[in-house]
Amino acid sequence: MLTEQMKQDLYQFEGNAQALRLVSKLHFLVDEQGMNLTYALLNTIIKYPVSSVEMNKNSGNIKDKKMGYYLADSDIFEEIQKEIGTNGRRHPLTFILEAADDIAYKTADIEDAFVKGYLSYYTLKKELGKLELKGGGQYFNPVEQLEKQYERGISKGVKSPEEYAVKNWIVRAQGFLISCATFGFTSNYEAIMNGTYKHDLFHNTFCESFIKKLGSIAYEHVFTSTSIFKMEVSGATIINFLMDKLIGAAINYDTKAGMGSMDQRLMSMISENYKNAYHYHAEGKDEGYRLYLRLLLVTDYICGMTDSYAKRLYQELNAVV
Repeated sequence: MLTEQMKQDLYQFEGNAQALRLVSKLHFLVDEQGMNLTYALLNTIIKYPVSSVEMNKNSGNIKDKKMGYYLADSDIFEEIQKEIGTNGRRHPLTFILEAADDIAYKTADIEDAFVKGYLSYYTLKKELGKLELKGGGQYFNPVEQLEKQYERGISKGVKSPEEYAVKNWIVRAQGFLISCATFGFTSNYEAIMNGTYKHDLFHNTFCESFIKKLGSIAYEHVFTSTSIFKMEVSGATIINFLMDKLIGAAINYDTKAGMGSMDQRLMSMISENYKNAYHYHAEGKDEGYRLYLRLLLVTDYICGMTDSYAKRLYQELNAVV
């Protein structure tokens, strides 16, 4: 019953596509237009202006790396593209939004790793010493800056000069990354504005190797640890269980086939806002498309859960007190 794009939408779940869906349709409080954001703002959050069947990770163009919208949201996507005139290209401000995301997440991972004991001041210093900075933009020596903050912490007589150094170093690293993103945008302004620029804003700047190094440090010292692996396996178990239960219930929801009492109870847990959005967009559609929307309804519900809520619901449905 499902088309290839419908299936690929479900196989290739993507947070960026979900963001467009959330703000344009699922925030169903006033009307069917979601948060009623402007076309420009909506276009800015579409990092990848391609569908699930148009993705091409090997194209060399960053915009093709992931899907940016679901088939269910192709109407609003096309409307945005037409009104803004991007026509399959990225909105210029998307590059800035993406750089802001990268700066925030990469530096936060380092700070969290230090605070939680996965990464020490000395390990960070050692890892940064392996880094070779090259490219355009302002110069920044990560090791020198880290040592400078450590010495300043000692001179101030702080309780932990290591903590003082790492936290203050992160602020300065963020400033440097912002300057590199600025340089990347201004240096490639014409290509960005005409839609031919294929890279992120750190490409060919001093920060390109630096931001990649921050990611590799977090991966090697945090994300490959046993405790994180256990957390990921636990999370996958919870999500798989909830998907199995709710998908089974959603198959016959809003159909002539009818639902069993347990399935009715499961579907009652899903937000009325989400179900109202489903009914609005399913009206008048064929059975295949309605099934697709019901499957999206389940993913809408589960991906909107907090970790603690998902864990608690898993425990409750398994009668774990």
